[in-house]
Formats: sequence, structure tokens, C-alpha cells
Amino acid sequence: MSYDYVLLKGRPGGSLEELAESATSGLGTVDSVQASISALFPQMRWTKSPLPDLPAWFGHSEVAEVQIIGRPEGQVVALSMSHCERTDVERVAKALGLVAIDEQSMEQFGR
Repeated sequence: MSYDYVLLKGRPGGSLEELAESATSGLGTVDSVQASISALFPQMRWTKSPLPDLPAWFGHSEVAEVQIIGRPEGQVVALSMSHCERTDVERVAKALGLVAIDEQSMEQFGR
């Protein structure tokens, strides 16, 4: 079974509604987020979405798959990970100062 995680900025520990309300507008630039993740997983290979109206990038490695959703001006608004171990998600959350949510259990961790 594949586990999926979403990562965002915010204060962990409250309800999902409180976490969403505390979330800031962006996670950084696409370039900075990709660089931080690639530093943790050097084998990560990035591709841009072929859809012109979807500013999204996909990272693939033997360790994890990452999806970055950005805005046209280059700010990241959403980050998700799948096909990975929780420890890998914890590393990304720590490096980027993010809270992770396990989409299966809704457990929050990180930051």
C-alpha cells in the first residue's frame, strides 16, 4: 500500500482546521524547495507538468515521489509526497520547517 503525505507551513498539534488556518501563504520558491529536497535525495529527478495552466513539478527517485504545486510567479503553495517511508517525509518536513499530515491516519508530525 502506498502512503501519501501533504506538507505545509503552520502550527502542529491542533485540529486540521486550526492547522489550515495557521498555514502561511507559501512554502518558498519552486527553485528553493526543489533544491532543499534534492539536497536530501540527490537522485531526485524533476519534470514540469506539460499542462500550461498547471504550474506543477514532479520529483521521482527510488526513495520517494514528490509533487510541487506552485503559482505562476514561482511560489510553492502545496507539497505532497508518496511512495516513501515516513522517515523520508520527516527529513523533508524538518529541512523545510513544515508540518506533515499522514493522509491515511490524519496524524500530524514534523517541524
